[in-house]
Amino acid sequence: MRFKDKIKELREEKSLSQQAVADSIYVSRSAVAKWENGLGLPSKESLRLLSEFYNVEEKDLLKEQIYEKELVSKNI
Repeated sequence: MRFKDKIKELREEKSLSQQAVADSIYVSRSAVAKWENGLGLPSKESLRLLSEFYNVEEKDLLKEQIYEKELVSKNI
């Protein structure tokens, strides 16, 4: 599952708004919206806070992005 889909699913499972997540990890609501729409990735610090907030490993949040990056690297 892509990062954007994973964080949206986690948020919706907890019935949280983007604003509630943003407030909990000290970013703007628009930052959360950007991540959920696939328009960017969080900083290392925001990723750490997201993983703690949702109680999941950082690598599990980014698993698909890491796999895609490896594929691109192999094809270059």
